[in-house]
Amino acid sequence: MSGVRITIADSGGGITAEHKKNIFQPFFTTKSDVGTGLGLWITRGIVEKHGGTIRLKSKSADREHGTTFSIFLPFNGTAAAAPSTQKAARGILAGASCAMKVIVIDDEPVIADTLVNILNGEGHQAIATSNGKAAIEWATRFIPEVIVSDVIMPELNGIETAKAILNKIPNCRIILFSGQGASADLLAKARAEGYAFEMLSKPIDPDVLLNALGS
Repeated sequence: MSGVRITIADSGGGITAEHKKNIFQPFFTTKSDVGTGLGLWITRGIVEKHGGTIRLKSKSADREHGTTFSIFLPFNGTAAAAPSTQKAARGILAGASCAMKVIVIDDEPVIADTLVNILNGEGHQAIATSNGKAAIEWATRFIPEVIVSDVIMPELNGIETAKAILNKIPNCRIILFSGQGASADLLAKARAEGYAFEMLSKPIDPDVLLNALGS
């Protein structure tokens, strides 16, 4: 197949076998205080939407080490049509054929903004807020069909925020996500009050979220 290959290599310490297994997963990072861990996940998505591939080779032995990323992008007539076809297929899976209005709430703005960019890229209409109060105010103007919210947040938590929005927009769908055990008691209390919220684990996998929106 005709195309172009791009190779990026270094002579650093290499990537461990354990890290190589997860390096293309969303939000995976070895630098917890820097970045979002989405860079390589997004890169792979862009490459694959153009009909290409990305490969990783890395060695971390004392005498032989370094990492190489190899990207191949085809440019024949068939491959040129691949981006729109693949985009459409993923969009249908994610429900983008019927775009939804979504508010994403997370007190970590970089996560909320990243999820919004991904959702908008799939054809939805999404906006981000970093706290429950702002989300409630925006909900009255934006009238979302779906709320995607972290559970543990300062001031209003995700469940309190969801209840307030449901009081204003009863048909709004609520999808909560959390990676903290403290959310279990909050969810149990909500269930006792008659609320049955959908739950996703945090860090939230964008593909899982897109699939949830399409279900």
